[in-house]
Amino acid sequence: MLRQIEEHVLPLVARLNSSISPYHEKVWIVGDGRSGTNWLSSIINHDGKSRLFYEPIHPEKVAAMNRLGLFEYQRPEEENAGLYALIKPVMTGTLSDMRVNHSNGLKLYSRLLVKDIFAHLLARWTVSRFPTVKLILIMRHPFDVAASKSQKKNWAWMEEPGELLKQASLVEDHLKPFQGFIKNQRTFFEKQVSIWAIIHYVWFRQFKEGECQVVFYENLCRKPEAEASLLGKFIGRTGGNIEEMMRYAASSAAKSPAMEPSRDNLWPQFSAEELKRGHEILARFGLDHIYGAQRPPLIDAGLIFKN
Repeated sequence: MLRQIEEHVLPLVARLNSSISPYHEKVWIVGDGRSGTNWLSSIINHDGKSRLFYEPIHPEKVAAMNRLGLFEYQRPEEENAGLYALIKPVMTGTLSDMRVNHSNGLKLYSRLLVKDIFAHLLARWTVSRFPTVKLILIMRHPFDVAASKSQKKNWAWMEEPGELLKQASLVEDHLKPFQGFIKNQRTFFEKQVSIWAIIHYVWFRQFKEGECQVVFYENLCRKPEAEASLLGKFIGRTGGNIEEMMRYAASSAAKSPAMEPSRDNLWPQFSAEELKRGHEILARFGLDHIYGAQRPPLIDAGLIFKN
């Protein structure tokens, strides 16, 4: 009974929130699945003052988005009234969907926090039309992403990088030189690393320094307070709010399995040949300066747009 009441009342509360108490902070976290988007959102929303939209741009889980594909691409300069009608309720905090709203209470929030795992190729188009949204990209070593996804194969992942080649504008704008290479991936590992490489390759072709904040999952584990401080400043928080984020980040990082000491064989579930192939994929897309044979990133996030 309570669930039925919430299904009717929550959408109304969300619309009221947007109209009578506008959000003074709007943050959008985008990251590949198993990259730490949930953890990062918990750090930003450690005090529960954000209305959290959980993966609203999910074609297989959110009814309103079922006309989209996984990792839908839209040219930033092209207008698309139909897509705008889908994205506007997300970026204004009015979308009515129980999965998206499942962690929110029947109250007004002062902040909006959106987190997505299939929105990389829509991000540039979206923030061009909703410029007050603070965009954060969280990245994790693609081999760890593939390893984690391999343990959750029944979840809604994109399984074939070749699916991305069905988007003609994406191919024309970004993927034309890679078509044969993309089609040539064979194992689950190779395909997942290829998908990771494609979505980040396109991202870094579309964004420049200052337009988004890049966060490395590994750095959240290794130096959580420093990362939380940078995040807080990027979002626009000050003083005690940043200090609270830093304390929460440090506390939650201490509980992370990723804090375990590195082993000699970091990814034992994959063969040496697969790992070699993974490095070749990263190199082909020009991303081998970001991640290599060890878990930590090879570059500081602040320098990622200078390469």
